[in-house]
Amino acid sequence: MINKRGLSGVVTTLILILISLVAVGIIWVVIANVIGEGTQNVNLGKFTISLEISNVSVSDSGTVDVTVRRNPGEGDLHAIKFSLENDSGTTVIDRDSDLGELGSKVFNLPYPGHVKSVSITPVLGSNGGVVGSTLDKKEFVFDGYIDNMDDVSDWSVLHDVNGTSPTFSSSSGVLEFHVTFDNASNEYATLKKDFTGFVPTGKDRFIEIRYKKEENNCSSCHFNLWLLDCNNVYGPRISLGDGPSGWQTKIIDTYQMIWDDINGLNVGEQFCNSTTYTGKVTGIQFLIDDNPNEAGDPTPADATLYVDYIKHGEKLI
Repeated sequence: MINKRGLSGVVTTLILILISLVAVGIIWVVIANVIGEGTQNVNLGKFTISLEISNVSVSDSGTVDVTVRRNPGEGDLHAIKFSLENDSGTTVIDRDSDLGELGSKVFNLPYPGHVKSVSITPVLGSNGGVVGSTLDKKEFVFDGYIDNMDDVSDWSVLHDVNGTSPTFSSSSGVLEFHVTFDNASNEYATLKKDFTGFVPTGKDRFIEIRYKKEENNCSSCHFNLWLLDCNNVYGPRISLGDGPSGWQTKIIDTYQMIWDDINGLNVGEQFCNSTTYTGKVTGIQFLIDDNPNEAGDPTPADATLYVDYIKHGEKLI
């Protein structure tokens, strides 16, 4: 006769053993995951790698130059993801980097478009297997008009060389600067505006210009601008590109474009007749030229620069 009570005890014991094994398995999976994640965090420096953007400049050659500094903290940095954002969306550019602690490097990113913000994200591990979180971001904010082109009475033609017959007007809030060339050599015209000066720091350091270009029979036309200081000293020539284009936007770092590199002059002595740093941006000048003229350009040839607005703004962290 089968002892049901004894059999029941055996079954109960087996069930308890099975439950214990399942519980141990579940606990082990949890512990293994925690240990694995902790080991990965230690190896990859997830919590110690610290990067910051120390400078962003939009160069005239169609690049955004981003200076990245690495702060103290161990970790295996494999690469950096740069996210450049504008009104059309975000472009992500990857750059390998073995930047060490306290190191600094300038990354030249090919990006000829309009930039609203730049952010950086580290890629960790020897094989780049882990993408971290965004560590720093800089934004450009333009909230003050230098000129919205509703009234262009304060603009004036400064140069008319070899009969280019420049004209300018405002149509629907857009400045139209038109120049005609007759195939003579060294033909150019400039259009100038003076405005209340500002020291190129903080919210006034950056200038944003929205423009487009048209040309007719003028394969050698060039479109440029200069910024002027309070003594009408010219900064470096800034190219707006050759040939026709649709509407585009350029951001100019006034500090770099006029104060850092202006014919090698001493800032303190040359700007505003002062021995201290008091330089100001007080004017802007657009240039259209056909110099050197390409042989065979039809006559007449003409070019027009349209400017929608000029704003000033700042770069925020």
